[in-house]
Amino acid sequence: MASPGEVKWIPGKRIECPICLRDFTQTEPNQSTHKVCSGRVNRGVASNPKALDTPYADAGYKIGKDLPTFGPPDKLKGPQRLAVFDLETFALDRGWGLLLVGCILVFDGGNVTEHIFRLDQFDTFKKDRSNDSELAAAIFSVLEECHVWWAHNGKWFDVPYLNSIAAKYGLPAVERKLRDPVQILRSKFRIGSNSLEAAADFFELEHSKYHVPSEVWRQAAFNGSKEHFDVLAARCQSDVRLLVEVGRKVEDYGGVVNYSGFFQR
Repeated sequence: MASPGEVKWIPGKRIECPICLRDFTQTEPNQSTHKVCSGRVNRGVASNPKALDTPYADAGYKIGKDLPTFGPPDKLKGPQRLAVFDLETFALDRGWGLLLVGCILVFDGGNVTEHIFRLDQFDTFKKDRSNDSELAAAIFSVLEECHVWWAHNGKWFDVPYLNSIAAKYGLPAVERKLRDPVQILRSKFRIGSNSLEAAADFFELEHSKYHVPSEVWRQAAFNGSKEHFDVLAARCQSDVRLLVEVGRKVEDYGGVVNYSGFFQR
C-alpha cells in the first residue's frame, strides 16, 4: 500500500496526485510508486512572467483590497480565532525546496486582518537565500495565536511543510485544530478533482484560480527578483480569498473540527 503522499502505480490509470491535487495519467515510473505526479509543475497561462504585471489578472481580485467581510463560517464564529492561510513554495517538499511566501487571513469575531510574509523581506535572505527560518517563524507567530487553521490540502502539504522547517531550525512546534476542505471534498463530494480551482469552478464562484508560470518561482528563489515575489504574493493572497469562499460552501459537510482536517462520522 502506498504511504501518505504516494500514489500506487497503475499504468495508464488517471488519478489525482495527493500533493498537488492535479489529475494525471500514470506512466512507467522508475520505482514501484510515484510520490507525486510527473506533471506537477504549475501550468501557467503565459510563458513570460513579465506579462503578469497586473496582480489577479485572471482572478478578479484587487491587490491589497477585497478582504472578505462576511467573516468565517458560521460554525466557527464566537470566541474562536480562525486563520485561513496558504503557502507558496519552491518544490513540494522541504527536503530540497524552499518556503517563499505565506499569506494569512485572521478572523477574530467581526474583525479580519491580513498578514503577508515574503522570504525577501528578511535579513537572512541577503546572507543565505536557502534559509527560510525567519519566514517560517513569522508565519508561526500569527498561526499560534489562532485556535483553528484552515488550509486547502493543509493536512498533507502546508502543515507538514511548516513542521519540517520548524524541526530543521529548532523552532517551537505548533499544532492547532485543522479544517482542510480537501479532506471534506474527498469524503463527501465527487467533482472530478479536489483542487481549489476545481472546487471554485464547481461552485461557480465569481473568482477563479490565479495562474502564473513556473518560471515565477524560479526567478524568485534563484534570483531574488522583487517583481516575481510580488506576483507570488498576489497569487497567495488570491488563493486565501478563494479558500474562504470554497470553505463556506463545504463547511456544513465537515462535522466536528479536529486535528485531522475532517471529522469522519
